[in-house]
Amino acid sequence: MKQPTKEFRILSTVTDYTRFYGLPAPAHPLLTLIDLAACRNLPRVMTPVVQQLYTVSLKRNLKGQLFYGHQSYDFSEGVMVFLGPGQVFAVSETLDTSEISGWMLVFHPDLLLKYPLGKKITSYGFFSYELHEALHLSAREESLLDGLLHGIQSEYEQPIDTFSQDVLVSQLEVLLNYANRFYHRQFVTRRTAEHDLLTRFELLLTTYFAQHGNRPLPRVQHFADEFSVSPT
Repeated sequence: MKQPTKEFRILSTVTDYTRFYGLPAPAHPLLTLIDLAACRNLPRVMTPVVQQLYTVSLKRNLKGQLFYGHQSYDFSEGVMVFLGPGQVFAVSETLDTSEISGWMLVFHPDLLLKYPLGKKITSYGFFSYELHEALHLSAREESLLDGLLHGIQSEYEQPIDTFSQDVLVSQLEVLLNYANRFYHRQFVTRRTAEHDLLTRFELLLTTYFAQHGNRPLPRVQHFADEFSVSPT
């Protein structure tokens, strides 16, 4: 089912995100932690968004469809979802959040800017448009991630000091490493698009931005040469 094209909103900062969805103001300028059970009675926002942020969510009892790009996101079994910067996200009109619980981490790429994770995060396949199925977790895996989240929550609620960002990034990296393990456990035997042209292009482009910053984009011929295809 293709989501109809609508005007969309660009969310560039964590504060933009919390204001747009009517959430509490973030305690950290580059990261916020959201209790999804507290969001049950918030008005549903139908406007599609392009968020220049990362989100990592563990959603329980969500009923309905989310749209990631032009594809619907499958929640039939999975509960964990990863969204990357610059990608379109929307919800269906029938989405039911009346019994939702779980948590969501929203963080800006600048949180990782001076850390190795800033480059490593582009290698995690679960932030790609390629994936359209939520990650299924066993009870043990879910409990483990909940424990990691409580550690992040404890640090997030502390007054910010010189070491706050170091601690948050290190905890976030552990969370993503476990998610990467669980992701590969679920999808590695089913992924046929690992070398798909669009996926490879997205990775090459993301890597270029990470390495070269604001330099002009390479020409079409550059990408064509990389993939051994014609510029057309």
